[in-house]
Amino acid sequence: MDALLIKSLNTYTNLNDFEILKLKGDASNREYFREIKNGFILCHYHKDQTGFKNFINIQNLLSKNNIKNPDIFYSNFPIIIQEDLGDLCLYDQVNENNYERAVDMLCSFQKIDTNFDFKISEAYFTKEKFLWELNFAFEHLKELTNQKNTYNISSEFERICDAILTSDQPACHRDFHSKNIMLNQNELYLIDFQDARLGPKLYDLVSLIEDPYVALNKDLKTKLKNFYSEKTQNALDEELYKITAIQRLFKASGSFSAQFNEKQNSDYLQYLNVTFITLTDFLKDKDFPILKNFITETSNLWMNHENR
Repeated sequence: MDALLIKSLNTYTNLNDFEILKLKGDASNREYFREIKNGFILCHYHKDQTGFKNFINIQNLLSKNNIKNPDIFYSNFPIIIQEDLGDLCLYDQVNENNYERAVDMLCSFQKIDTNFDFKISEAYFTKEKFLWELNFAFEHLKELTNQKNTYNISSEFERICDAILTSDQPACHRDFHSKNIMLNQNELYLIDFQDARLGPKLYDLVSLIEDPYVALNKDLKTKLKNFYSEKTQNALDEELYKITAIQRLFKASGSFSAQFNEKQNSDYLQYLNVTFITLTDFLKDKDFPILKNFITETSNLWMNHENR
């Protein structure tokens, strides 16, 4: 049992009897633990001081703006002790009402004060950051499928990033999907927000609606986009939505691949096929022929690999 976790619990409480269970982590280097007897979640940030600081700052910002999130009971780098919201998330309760409530939460999130207390490199999405994500995904997808072909894809990546960054830049969660929205006593709670920054206004909406973890039907996707437009009192730019989706989904496919390439974690590979299918659909009427060919080849190679 981690001595630092016990020391932190002893510092926060007068209790001495703890039962700690390590939880299955997300795609980060953070580690999560549940203290079963007294109902705490502990997060070990290891060397990630920026993520630790950002989580506390954003948690405070969310609470001030009445956006539900886990209460923090104790924080002393690298340990945070926080409220245990249980295991049920939006991923487990997919229905129109819950998703409309998630869109409503997103609209509230986008209205919060954007004066984040971050170091400048973490304060907003930049073209350089988006390009890095796309190139990262490109290399990891090639590695995963053992591709030998070369693709001169940089100019298309540049155009995608330029198009996305023409929009307004409100507060952006950066990973606003079904597994980061918890359900506790029929209320929605936002988690995993330490990477929040300023970002394109449709980025989080795309992350929610085009989430590879949940295959929403087209009617519900349309309803949610219309609901977002009503809440924001702005017509949704469908072209911007499509290009944002291309960037976000391509980045996600690279993250899934990197988990396997770098950590031998195969948990996320199950979401690759649906990501490729959705990506292909968004690319079919867009002028990105090199990216389209790359996704087609990658998808075929991956399907052949799975069918062996």
